[in-house]
Amino acid sequence: PVYATLVSTGEPETPTPAGVYRIWLKRVDQPMGYAVSHPHVLAEVPYVQFFDHDGRALDGVSWHRSFGRPRSLGCVNVSFDDARWMFEFTSPALPDGWRSVGESPDVGTVVRVRGRTPR
Repeated sequence: PVYATLVSTGEPETPTPAGVYRIWLKRVDQPMGYAVSHPHVLAEVPYVQFFDHDGRALDGVSWHRSFGRPRSLGCVNVSFDDARWMFEFTSPALPDGWRSVGESPDVGTVVRVRGRTPR
């Protein structure tokens, strides 16, 4: 591992599946849905990195600070600072002046989404 932080994954109705993925699409910002408990769409969610083809991504959030608890529609929510660090570190690299970039699924940075630890 090169980076670790608290995250908020999917709520029970929209879980984030554990697994090993590759980032295949990155966008500087992207309209995204909010948590199931407070449904609406937000414009320009920053530093979005899609890791599966069902729309799940790593993304920066401002609408909560409950990292460590489920709060999303299946994405992996992180703070803006964490999202920016990961966005700049991972591949595919975003060329200067571009707002998004994608590559084949076997080229992007590997991301491991871990399941919940039983209590």
